[in-house]
Amino acid sequence: MKKSFYLGVSIFTLFWLLSFFPALLPENLPPTAVRMLGATLLMAIFWIAETIPIAATSIIPLGLFPFLGIISAEEVASAYASDVVLLLMTVFFIAKAVEKYNLHQRIAFYIISIVGTQPTRVILGFMVATAVLSMWISNTAITLMMLPIAISIIEQTALANPNIDVGKTLGTSLMLGIAYAANIGGIGTPIGTPINLIFLAQLKENFPDNTPITFYQWMMVGVPAVLIFILLTWIYLTKITVKLDNNSLSSDYFKIPDKEVQKLGKMSQGEKYVAILFGLTALLWIFRADITIGSFTLTGWASYLGVANFVHDSSVAALIAVIMFILPVKTETGDKINLLDWETAVKIPWGILLLLGGGIAISKGFAASGLSQLLGDNLQIGLQGLSTVLMVVCICLFITFLTEVTSNTATTAVIIPILATAAPIINVSPALLMWPATISASFAFMLPVATPPNAIVYSQEYFPISTMVKVGLVLNIVGVILVSLLMNFVAIPMLG
Repeated sequence: MKKSFYLGVSIFTLFWLLSFFPALLPENLPPTAVRMLGATLLMAIFWIAETIPIAATSIIPLGLFPFLGIISAEEVASAYASDVVLLLMTVFFIAKAVEKYNLHQRIAFYIISIVGTQPTRVILGFMVATAVLSMWISNTAITLMMLPIAISIIEQTALANPNIDVGKTLGTSLMLGIAYAANIGGIGTPIGTPINLIFLAQLKENFPDNTPITFYQWMMVGVPAVLIFILLTWIYLTKITVKLDNNSLSSDYFKIPDKEVQKLGKMSQGEKYVAILFGLTALLWIFRADITIGSFTLTGWASYLGVANFVHDSSVAALIAVIMFILPVKTETGDKINLLDWETAVKIPWGILLLLGGGIAISKGFAASGLSQLLGDNLQIGLQGLSTVLMVVCICLFITFLTEVTSNTATTAVIIPILATAAPIINVSPALLMWPATISASFAFMLPVATPPNAIVYSQEYFPISTMVKVGLVLNIVGVILVSLLMNFVAIPMLG
């Protein structure tokens, strides 16, 4: 058994026993808060050390919280059936349909092919394609999809240029570019990565009376961040980290994406249907709520239909997913099948849904036990006297470097509820603390263990870990600055 198991169980047991001796506790600390703190530390240790599978740790609240007298079984179970959890599930279904018909490959290769065939332009094409797709589909899946094409380009270019160490030049820039673009792209939309939905779920759970962040509002912050950061990262990788000379490498092999597009041939009926439904889903998400730009307001379709208080983004995703399960399409052999079948859909990462539900359950436990007030009071002391700008910078720095060595989803599930409790006590907008922490959790560029895309490209051995650390450190700092600026000058003014 791992040492982290004994550490986590020992800490939990200590807090549990302590809760039975109120005389030993501070006057404002109820016993339920002590038990909740012990349970949270147990989960945090298990999540970070992966003592047991992350999904298994995520269901601890279902069994433990009712026994500890924190919240009822019905209430803790409702966290795992939140509309945000169901949104992620149905989004995964749609993403599986996109992967089944290779629509993501066609989009990726098309973007790469139109950007250009010079080395630096090919890297930019890979980064843009990876980032765009990562806004909608798992960054791990997109990285794995891009990898074989990138390796083929590197290897064939190396054969054509025997006097140049292509692996250390083109290989380093291209591999790091793909990994970093996959991480960056996830912040572009609310569904780009599960940690975005963790934040939105916590915001809704802790501040139900606040106006929620709409899909459009998120993209108003996320898309500019993606565009700016991708451009800065590309310049840094091709002009500073490795000074690539477009004239020094043979460009014949940079046309591989063009050939891949040709290999895909014409779009099948299934691919066309998926493309239409995928595009329709995005439009319905973006234009569901009213969009206000200055004095102009574009009425959302939900308001126009009189269902604004009833529908959610999960409603849209569920409806489209059901249509995919029903819609018949012809195969190449002329047979008819449903556009999406359960054998394909069932392969979604169910563990991520449980992790999201576990995070919401922790938030419910914080509120019910009184731990929220305690943590908020202590955070108020720690953040007292800081300007809002410096506060955001500190949060971004803390989360960015913490997630270099811990799972960003697990870390977010623990940290976001704590920040949610602090916001009203220090009298700042909840989004001012929670949103930058969420985005910063995706900006871990220094170590292979930080994110799956980092680990995937590092495993190809085109660069030493020291290179990733040096390059990633600079990008971590750039990310903190970028997020801080966007939060203070775009997000907060937009949300009012």
